[in-house]
Amino acid sequence: MRAFVVAATLTSALALAGCTAPGGSEGGTDGGSGQAQATQGGSGPGATGTPGVESMEKGDIVATQEVTLPGDRGTATVEIEALRVDGQVQTLTMFVTPHLTDTSGNADKLDLFHFLDMHNFRPRLVDKANLKEYRTLEKGGAEWASDPLATEAGDGETFKAWAVLAAPEDGATSFDVTISDIYPRFTDIPVVS
Repeated sequence: MRAFVVAATLTSALALAGCTAPGGSEGGTDGGSGQAQATQGGSGPGATGTPGVESMEKGDIVATQEVTLPGDRGTATVEIEALRVDGQVQTLTMFVTPHLTDTSGNADKLDLFHFLDMHNFRPRLVDKANLKEYRTLEKGGAEWASDPLATEAGDGETFKAWAVLAAPEDGATSFDVTISDIYPRFTDIPVVS
């Protein structure tokens, strides 16, 4: 029931904002649906273009790092796309491929929550030139980001995670990106339209 309320709240918030929120994941489910979500579109107020379906393929990967997972679970490859602006928002998209040391029992998958050392996905963008920090948007306590428990992948598989933040101000063309305080930040990630 909680997942339905959160999904309904997020859908309503996105419709009001007139923006597109990516969803789904490779090798797992995201937001509990396991299906690609259609983008907003049409010709009415707040329309952002023609209806469609987001791509589940990796796009413009601009940075990659190998990280050590919390709890001695192994390592993961983290890939990040360029930040994509759409109207008043920008979307951060990353792909995580776990390399698990133990794949027996319940340890055969890694979800976003445990990847983030039992925290929600709340990335931060820092515009060093203008001394500004951007945080994940939220409405009614629900972040505009991947569901941390439903976004998961098995050993050697890949999941896709996303978060929506305010569009750049002051002509910013790149940001430093922190996906979690336990991992090194990505630097100078470009912004594209």
